[in-house]
Amino acid sequence: MTDRDASGHRNSWTLNPRRVFGGLSVCVAILLALSLATRLANISAIEALGITRFLDVNGEGNLPATFSGALLAFAAVLLYVIGFTKRAGSTPFSKHWLGLGVMFTYMAIDELAAFHELFISVGLLLRWLGWSGMYQGTFRFPWVIVGVVAVISVGFVFRRFVRSLPRRTGRYFLLAATLFVAGAIGGEMLGSLVWGSAMIYAPIAALHIEEGLEMSGVVVFIYALLDYARPFVVSVDGEKKRVEISIGC
Repeated sequence: MTDRDASGHRNSWTLNPRRVFGGLSVCVAILLALSLATRLANISAIEALGITRFLDVNGEGNLPATFSGALLAFAAVLLYVIGFTKRAGSTPFSKHWLGLGVMFTYMAIDELAAFHELFISVGLLLRWLGWSGMYQGTFRFPWVIVGVVAVISVGFVFRRFVRSLPRRTGRYFLLAATLFVAGAIGGEMLGSLVWGSAMIYAPIAALHIEEGLEMSGVVVFIYALLDYARPFVVSVDGEKKRVEISIGC
C-alpha cells in the first residue's frame, strides 16, 4: 500500500507478510527449477556459456547465492529494526533480537564469501589425529561438525527468548529453524551419504533438497518477523531525504 501527502514528497509502504512470503516463495521455486533443469539437461552449449554455473544453487558467487545472501540480509535488517525498537522501549530480550541480527548478518556475508568452507581444516585435523572415520560418511564435509555444535549452542542461549514470544511467532520461529537446520546440516549429511552413489542423479537431488530447505527456512523466518512486527511501515520523506520505519509490535 502506498500513501502520498499533499506536497507529493512523502510515500509510505506497508509490508504485507503474506504477499512478501508468496513472492519470495515463488522466487525460491523458480531458482530451484532452473538450477535443476540446467543440471539435468547436461547440454554442452549451456555449460560452455556458463549458464549452468550461473544458476547452480550449490554454486558460489552466482544468482542463487546472491539471492540467498539477500534473503539473509533482509532478515537481518528486520531483526535490527525490531531489536532497536525494543531497546528504545527498554523491553526485555532486546539484546537477543540484535544478537540474531548479528548472526544473520554473518550468515549473509558467509553465503557470499563461503567462509564455512574454511572448516575443511577441521576434517584435516581429525585425519591427522587418526580419526579418519569421522571424515567419512555423514561427516564427509567437516564443517557439519562445527554446525551441529553451533546449533546446540544457539538453541541453549535463545531458549528463554523463544519461550517469551507469542505462541504464533514462536511456532513460526521453530518451523523456520527446523527447515533451515534440516537443509544446512541434514541436507549436507544426506549429500555425504549419496556422494559417489551409483545413482547418478542422487547427489544432484540431495543438493537441491538442501538448498531448497535452507531458503524456505529463511523465507518462513522473514514471514514470522513481518507478522510479529505488523504493521511494518516504511516511509520515505523526499524533502528531508530520510527513511522512517515504524512497527506495531
